[in-house]
Formats: sequence, C-alpha cells, structure tokens
Amino acid sequence: LETKMGRYGYSYKLLSTYANQAKVIITSRIHVGLPAAAMGVPVIFIEAANGALPGGKQRVGRVEGLLDVFHRVEPLHGKNWTFGDLSD
Repeated sequence: LETKMGRYGYSYKLLSTYANQAKVIITSRIHVGLPAAAMGVPVIFIEAANGALPGGKQRVGRVEGLLDVFHRVEPLHGKNWTFGDLSD
C-alpha cells in the first residue's frame, strides 16, 4: 500500500468483496458502512458508547442523516441489536 495504485487496488478488492460475497457487514466505521449500504449489503452499525463516531467526537452535523441508512446498535440509548429482516 505504498503507492497510490496499490491503495486503489486494495480498495477495489475490498469493495468487490463487499459487493460479491458479503451477506451482512457489522462495523463501527462509516467509511465501510456507506459503500456497502450503497451496494445493497445490509449494514449493522455499532455506535460508540458516547454516541460519537469512532475517531471523532461528532454526534451530528456533517454526518446527520447518514447513519439512518444503517441498522444500528446504540449502547448509549440502551438499544441493542435492533435491526430488521436481513434475509434475502
């Protein structure tokens, strides 16, 4: 992953895996969840206990509404594994 082309290749491989093999993705990373959701793969998004996105302290603002595309686990609000039907 030392070169730009190496990073592109790695990204392409990950996105191809999401699109062609994943049945569901469980993540706390929005940059993983959004592309997967866009490809129609169900995403279970694990929120941080403090309600902020991992790696940041932001609860709303630039990401407001984006989290609505995921099934979410919200430990802060006592909501745990509340997601819909994941069957095909």
